[in-house]
Amino acid sequence: MSVKPDQFKEGVIREGCEQLGVALKDIPLVANYSWQGTNFRFWSARFSIKCDSPMAWAIVGRLAYALNSSVLEHWGRQPFVFKPQGEETNGCDSKKNQLYWTIESTEPMLDPKEVVAHLEMILLSQIKTEADWVNY
Repeated sequence: MSVKPDQFKEGVIREGCEQLGVALKDIPLVANYSWQGTNFRFWSARFSIKCDSPMAWAIVGRLAYALNSSVLEHWGRQPFVFKPQGEETNGCDSKKNQLYWTIESTEPMLDPKEVVAHLEMILLSQIKTEADWVNY
């Protein structure tokens, strides 16, 4: 398969999304990570946050700031977005005690590794303990 100039080489999205999964795994209450790539240009990552802890909404708030608000401040545009997924966006899925979220590219050719670097710079490098998620 030949790669077009407006497509990533095979494996780039997979590698970047796997790296994103490793970063998210370090966040308390995050589970069920999965990802998909589309036409070697776009990607999305899906995960849940267990909502049986009072820390859940603090984690959502920190991720929303890092992945939505600070992106505009640092990048001047919104090449990816963090948003709730599914019908259970107003609260916890009582059957599974989880909130479902998506990080997805909104621009073609955004390497997921760039999102990992941004998340690390803005949030993950600043938070060392579970208590920091609430108090940061």
